[in-house]
Amino acid sequence: MQTLVIYDTTGRIIFQAKGNVQEPEGIPFMWLDIPEGKLLKGINTAVEPHEPIYEDMPKSQIDTINEQLTTIQIALAEALGV
Repeated sequence: MQTLVIYDTTGRIIFQAKGNVQEPEGIPFMWLDIPEGKLLKGINTAVEPHEPIYEDMPKSQIDTINEQLTTIQIALAEALGV
């Protein structure tokens, strides 16, 4: 689903909305499909047409713990010769 992003002339995000929303008049905006696993950081207004700036979504504590658990399981299997 597309997201309406309203931003100022510096590229700072002012407002984001999904669904049935009215486009503003006289204010910079764009419709975006924000990729999964990404966060919208801002809008690059130095180029035409303006471009979204994305960053990776930070890992959750659960993801970090799962990675640590997998590493421990591999090390344990190697130590036991499994």
